[in-house]
Amino acid sequence: MGKLSPSDIVHGKITRISKSGNGILDYGTGEISLGPILEEAVGTEVDAVVYDENHAFCLTGAVRTEYYDNAMRAQTRQLIDSPPDECPGIGDTVEVEIGSINSAGHGYASYLGIPIRVKNVPQGTQIGQIISVKVLRIEPSRLVATGTAVSLRGRLPEVGESFRAPISHKTHSGNGIIESFIGHQINVGPVRDEVLGDHVEAVLLDDQFAYCLSTNATIDGYRNIWEPKVTEIALDRSKELQQQLGRNDKPERSTSGRIVRPVQRRNSSFSKRVHRAYDHTCAVCGQRWKDDSGYFEVEAAHIYPVSGVSEEDPLEGGPDSVQNGMSLCRTHHWAFDHGWFTINDDYTISVKDDPSLEGYEAMAPYEGQQLYLPDDQSLWPARHYITFHRDHVWTG
Repeated sequence: MGKLSPSDIVHGKITRISKSGNGILDYGTGEISLGPILEEAVGTEVDAVVYDENHAFCLTGAVRTEYYDNAMRAQTRQLIDSPPDECPGIGDTVEVEIGSINSAGHGYASYLGIPIRVKNVPQGTQIGQIISVKVLRIEPSRLVATGTAVSLRGRLPEVGESFRAPISHKTHSGNGIIESFIGHQINVGPVRDEVLGDHVEAVLLDDQFAYCLSTNATIDGYRNIWEPKVTEIALDRSKELQQQLGRNDKPERSTSGRIVRPVQRRNSSFSKRVHRAYDHTCAVCGQRWKDDSGYFEVEAAHIYPVSGVSEEDPLEGGPDSVQNGMSLCRTHHWAFDHGWFTINDDYTISVKDDPSLEGYEAMAPYEGQQLYLPDDQSLWPARHYITFHRDHVWTG
């Protein structure tokens, strides 16, 4: 048999079970993964139908594990387009058995065969313990949930509006993240370790950042670190922010990080034009999520950052043009801004080759994949902005 094609029927023997529990089928001229198979099925001959070059669905029911269909939909990245009937929705609480916990305190589990990454496993939780988690988002190959109590809300506050919400987890750099608003992760800057799960008062600066007003929750020097994130519109609208910073204060420049200029006032028309050009679709993964309130999950990402990359940047940042933007889901927006992947001149994706990065396995499959681009070719990313990103932002 030559190269396999989707829907081909193959026959062979299950030769082994991989470390991840998938049965490996030897069909004579090659091997292919069958998904989760019973250990005692090794040596059994079975038939399977090919899904893609790496996966085939086992047609012999007697060798498949419980919830096989659910697990295979996850492995073939169908949880969004074709979710199982049993798949929990955003905001649902389910009980899971923690299979492992990494050094950052995040765990891995499964629910009826569907993989779940559990952020912020409660302290003291043991491997094998069953805990309640709340689903934060659905990705093509897994669910993301939190072990911290979070009440999800459909509407993101307006810029300059104060709100109260819990810190759901911390980044490796120590920044607190609020995930109470469906489709958004709000970064409130460096917070103390002990505030994980606590409610804080904050003012929204834009669709990604907020300024924490709860001084007992932030680290020493918070203002100096986070004030450059403050936008003019947020300061104008928020009396609480004015009281903490002083109406006439000017944000100081930060000397650390990739973007060092104060965050400029966001151009809302830029976001609308980018979203419209890409039909509210992520240019990387092709997902087009919308909540019950009509809010799309995608964000308008700048290729050449509007705030520049250094104090010596002669252009002082890129423009708010569609050709300097892409529509990206939150995950891929973050990865793009942090240099995990870049765009080639033929509009294919290059992923940073670093398996040590947590989350690398989710990004690696996009290597060489073509972007989802606007129908109007004149709105495609301009090559000079792509080249800039490769030269100055990409860390690969």
